Amino acid sequence: MKIFDRKGGMRIPEQKAAEGKPKKDPIVLKECYCPNGHNLINVNTKFNKLSAISIQIKRKKQEGILILNPVCGDKNYVTIGVNKMDNEIWEFHCPECGIELPNYAPCHCKGNLKMLFCRSQKDYNHFVGICNRAGCNNSVIKKGDELYNCTDIQNC
Repeated sequence: MKIFDRKGGMRIPEQKAAEGKPKKDPIVLKECYCPNGHNLINVNTKFNKLSAISIQIKRKKQEGILILNPVCGDKNYVTIGVNKMDNEIWEFHCPECGIELPNYAPCHCKGNLKMLFCRSQKDYNHFVGICNRAGCNNSVIKKGDELYNCTDIQNC
């Protein structure tokens, strides 16, 4: 499989689905924004034919891009420009304007859940929160008054 499509977009290989009982239809993030309203969905990078989420990451003297699968509960990701992410806490920034993504709450791992807004106007009642510690799989979805922990995908 070629890494890039004919338009120059990056292709990420599909992961084999685990066998077992059928899953509910997954929640796919189709919109995701920084506090300034820039779209974090990258139509040029795909996970299983779905546009991926791109976040600029920084730590000490390292800087790169974190590409996340847009399916809630799927923990697959790719990094560009970063050698190792071993259990470290990273700053998350918008790749377009550079603003740091805000904290929602501390994570149990001592990282922070960073907010990716689901609307172009920042709305603290509609966002996805993901932990900024490499290796921590904690994530949440906030929809109005409801908060779903996406570690257990059945609740999303």
